[in-house]
Amino acid sequence: WIWSPIELTEKIMSEVQEKAGTVKYIVSPNKIHHIFLQQWSNRYPNAKVYSSPGLKHRKIVPSTVQFDECLGDEPPNESYGNDIDQVIFHGSFVMEEVAFFHKKSKTAIFADLIQRFP
Repeated sequence: WIWSPIELTEKIMSEVQEKAGTVKYIVSPNKIHHIFLQQWSNRYPNAKVYSSPGLKHRKIVPSTVQFDECLGDEPPNESYGNDIDQVIFHGSFVMEEVAFFHKKSKTAIFADLIQRFP
């Protein structure tokens, strides 16, 4: 499970392989976290790529990025749902964000939801 992918360097590929093994899912938590989706999808072609609400309709997202599904309030069927829960956070005037919760570690995972602008 790769959340909000960053630039995929040789070092990161090595660490992912060593610590996480096979990449099965690539997740964009909101519509501004898409820049490196194609790079990760190319490297891990068997991974499912999930878009956040509104992402696949943005004109700046390359048409070569193939999304398997748009995320909702429940994890996609037959995916990471046994380990990670999710919900769409509504109410921001900027975007909707998918917030995640890793059940075993009891860790909440947010991207841009928690920010303060002056």
